[in-house]
Amino acid sequence: MDRAGGVRFTHDRPGNGSVEGHADGIIVGGPSLGFKYPVLWEAKGLNDRSWNQIVKSGLRAASPIYYGQANLYMGYLDLSACLFSALNKNTSELYHELIPINLAEAQRLVDLAVDIVRGWLPPRLGIASTRVCGYCQFQSLCWGGPYDH
Repeated sequence: MDRAGGVRFTHDRPGNGSVEGHADGIIVGGPSLGFKYPVLWEAKGLNDRSWNQIVKSGLRAASPIYYGQANLYMGYLDLSACLFSALNKNTSELYHELIPINLAEAQRLVDLAVDIVRGWLPPRLGIASTRVCGYCQFQSLCWGGPYDH
């Protein structure tokens, strides 16, 4: 555990190299809430718009990036569920959602990462500009330079 209370991990998979991450926590026990412990815990502070989208549509539909992150961590940490918590930074409201592991999604993301490392680039996210590209360390491979669209 790190000093901020999260869980840092490096996990080696034969033939795929290693994956590193920082899970916000692993809940190892607690009251009976209809799921088995341990579970991954991911917590995000969101603006009003993002928070409302997740509350309305759920994590999978509203935030594929956070959904993918949770599934990768669950897969590598051998956990069957994630308690996703979101704080609305505008109103201090809380939202919690239990996300069961989706092994197919975790494997899809691992395969995509392996392809990128090998130099097999996926098609850009539609051709239309997207704010997601601004956070990707591989944006220069797709766009030929810093994202400025």
